[in-house]
This record gives sequence, C-alpha cells and structure tokens, in this order.
Amino acid sequence: MIEQIKAGDKLTVIKVNSLAATSINEITIDSIQEGKAIFAAKRKRYYLSIDNSVLVLKGHNLGITQGSWNNGATCFLMSGNCNLGGLDRESMIALLKTNINPEFNQWHKIYWFDGTSDKGDPIFVPRPVSENYLRYQEQAEANNAKTAGEINIGDFIYSYQKGSKFNDLTDMLKYHLSTHKSFSEKLELGKIVDIVEMSEDNFTALDYQNRGHIVKDNGGSASDDIEEGRDSDNLSEFERETIYFLFTLIRTPSGRAITVDAQGFDYMRYTGLLSHYKTSMVTDCEKVQKLLQKDSEEILQEEQAKNAELEQEKIRIEKEYGFLTIVTKNDGQKTAANNLRSLLKHKFPATKFSVRKHYYDSYIVEWNEGPSEPQVKEITRLFVDKGFDGMTDSSFSITSPFIKRYGGIGHISIDRNISDERRNEELVSLNSELGKSYEMEDYVAERCEIARTLIHQRIYEKDFSPVIESSPKDKSTATKPDSKSMNVQGVEIIDYSEKSFAVIGDTKPIKGLLSDLGGSFNARLKCGAGWIFSKTKLNTVKQTLSIT
Repeated sequence: MIEQIKAGDKLTVIKVNSLAATSINEITIDSIQEGKAIFAAKRKRYYLSIDNSVLVLKGHNLGITQGSWNNGATCFLMSGNCNLGGLDRESMIALLKTNINPEFNQWHKIYWFDGTSDKGDPIFVPRPVSENYLRYQEQAEANNAKTAGEINIGDFIYSYQKGSKFNDLTDMLKYHLSTHKSFSEKLELGKIVDIVEMSEDNFTALDYQNRGHIVKDNGGSASDDIEEGRDSDNLSEFERETIYFLFTLIRTPSGRAITVDAQGFDYMRYTGLLSHYKTSMVTDCEKVQKLLQKDSEEILQEEQAKNAELEQEKIRIEKEYGFLTIVTKNDGQKTAANNLRSLLKHKFPATKFSVRKHYYDSYIVEWNEGPSEPQVKEITRLFVDKGFDGMTDSSFSITSPFIKRYGGIGHISIDRNISDERRNEELVSLNSELGKSYEMEDYVAERCEIARTLIHQRIYEKDFSPVIESSPKDKSTATKPDSKSMNVQGVEIIDYSEKSFAVIGDTKPIKGLLSDLGGSFNARLKCGAGWIFSKTKLNTVKQTLSIT
C-alpha cells in the first residue's frame, strides 16, 4: 500500500461520527522517506509506515478515521474513537459510496484499528469484513427459491419474523397479513438445526403455546464472526448484525412450513414464515384474509354504532341538561364548578350544597343530611375528568360528551354531615330490629360489627331530603288521561347498548309521552325506528308503559 503512494498524492480524510460523515478534508503527501509517507496537518508532521507487516500511524493526534488515495489504491482506517467492529459488506459499500466515490469497489482493502503499539501509536491490521456472515447471507438468498421440502438441516434461510408468542397458525398469519403503523414483518437470517415432519391436519391444529417436546431446548442464536467468550453487552452494532438465529423447520408434504426459535424453552416462543409463504401457503393466507375482512367489517360496524350512540348521547345531554352553561376555552373549570352547583340544586332543590375549590383542580362538595352519598356521586361523576392508576402510580384523562360540553373538574370529593339526632334515630331503629339496647360504641354480635359502623352503613344509602309539597294540578293537567291507561299495545323495550335502551314498535300514539319521559326519536337505529333512552330511566319507562 505505502509503496504505491508518491509525493504530491492527496489523502482524503473523513472524520466520522458513527456512520455519518461530518467533515471531509484533504492532506497532501509531502515526501516518501525510507518507506514512510510523510505529511503535515495543523502544523504537525505525521507519517504512515509498515512495521512488522502492520500499518502504523505515527503522531496519531490527527484523528484520522477514514482515508483513500486518489490513485486507486485504498486504505480504510478506523481510529480508536470510532471502532465499529465488523462492519457488514452492504453498510461498508453504502458508506464508501456516500463519503468517497459512488463507483468505489475497493471495500475489501480495509485496515482495522487493533490497539496501540508499545509507544502508544495506533496499529491497523488487515481483517475480513464479517466473512462468514456474508457467506451465510449468500446461501440464504440462494435458498429463497427452495420449497420447504428442499430445505435441509444446516441450510441458511431467511424467515419472516413479526412479533412473538402466537397461539396458532391463524393467529400468526393474521398478524403478518395485517398492516401495523409501528412495525412490519422483516426477514431474519437463520440456520436450520432441526426439521419436524407433520401431517396437514396436525400442522393446522398445532397449538404454539403447548409445552410439548417438539422444539424443547432448541433455538437461540449464534455468530461465527465473533470470538467465543466475548461479553454480549460489549458487542458493537455491526458485530450484532453477524448474529443469526437457530431455527427448527416444521413442514408438511404440501410445502406448508413455519420456522421456530424456541430460545431454549419448551414451547414455540418465536415463530416465523418462509420468504415465499404468500404463495406456498396461499390457501391459508386466503382464509385468513377473509377473517381479517370480516374483522374489519365488524370493527367498522361497531364504530358506526358507537358513533350513532355518541350522537344520541349528545342529543340526550343537550336536552336533559340544556339549562347548564356551555364551556368556553378560557373558563372550563370555573364554568364546570358553576354547572355542578346548578345541577345539584336542580336535582335536590330542598338541600343546600357547598361546592368549593379544595386545591388546584380538586373540589369538595359538602351538605347536611339530604340525599345519600351515592345519589350525589351520580351527579359529581359526570364532571370528573381525571382518574388514577394505582398500578402505574399515574393519573390519566377522562372525557365524555358531557365533559366536553359542560366542563370537567380533576377530582371531586364529597362530605355529607349527619346530625347526632339522625344517628341516634337509626340506632333506635337497629335496636328495634334486633330486640336489643346497644349503645353507639357497643359490639353488635348479631352483625359482627361495632354499632357506630353499622349506623354509618345504614345511613350511607338513605335519602333524608325534605319532602317538597307539590302545588295543586290545574284543570288542564287533571283532565289528562293516566299514562298507564294509554294504549301501549305493539310497543317493545330492547337493550340497545351498554348505556341505553330503545322503545320500538307502534310508538306514534304515545310519542308525546315518550318525549316527556326524556326519550329521543331516531329513524335510523340499527334495530329500526324507535326512541332512545338512558338506562337510568329504564324502571320509570317500564312502570309508565306497564311493561314488565
């Protein structure tokens, strides 16, 4: 190499960060003295020489990482700061074409950094570039055209891999034939270490999670380009690329086949497909494509139904809570708090509530006796827009059509004050039931609990709201026919979704009643024309229409 250099030759120096060239400079060879190529850089002199058949760069502060001579003879230098290890052929060609010369074909003339001399000079020695791995790649490419029946133990092949731990063939094909935004199937190099012959029926019915003995203790990975004993954590990116997998090939007489890398486990941990599986397993693929199409249609139908339900929910919310204030971008939480006050007053007009900010996005609702805690929670839950996951110790956002329209509050706690008089009344009631005379702190043997706790449990769901006397009905109201006496023949109640039910059939004679009950008419329901109600109104509607 050195003997081909002459004075005046220009050396291209490329300073590299990983595989991306950051700067390209030229230095000129000043002279050749005693077999040494002398050049200067940054007012310092350096030289290249051959010492005991290895290339030595003297004065290595220059930081050269790559170099090529313009006379065609090429030397590729890897410095100590950029020791990438076994760069594969494709990456090397791409790198040299990008940084030096698009027509470059001297990729094999490479010197690799191999430590320093006794004097501290960097030493570069010739070294093959992933020689075994490149040969295995060529073998695998040649084997791509082979059918499953033509593959033998010891052959290198490419196998499509995508994910792991599938349940069966259909499950794996669904995954491979589906489009995923985050990743796609890719070909992995592997060596066949075992072959399992299987009938067509057994192949189709094979349970990939069955802990049998088909692939027990097989699988794993290997590299013939990395010295034994190397710590896997210290391998370079390009040394890792020389690693191939150890596959078990499971095949049928017709040519259907899968690859398995059990990674030493007793089940089919990682499974893959031959590079031509879409043609060699065309019938399997067609069946799975039909299943995927059906799944897609069902997902679309579910989405359409969900959207229709969402629209109905929006209509219901607008109608049921039309007296509340719609939030704007700048006053969301303030408006939400006012809406909470308004809704509590609307639902429980005889009870006075205190709704105040506790801290940041947390509010507390307080009241004396009145409605039960579950009744009030039915109101406050509408506004809560944050949840907490104890498993991950993190909060998450909650949204709903109601929150989007009327605002949300991060967290809402409740505090119901019960008077001692009310507690004592409940204690008297408890003693009357048991025929005892327990005090508040006594242990109630019949219920295996302290009396105070039992009183709290009994009061928790009781409604102590004052009864508001209704004003006398006017004549027009008095002359209205009883809703229960109305003609409801041909009317049916059906479950429509998780949160709603529908009234269908001959509803025209009672449309006014259904509207007063809070229903919304929709002619395009998936069950046909009908009235949509929230499930919270189910009992009311059943009683009104005398439907059991």
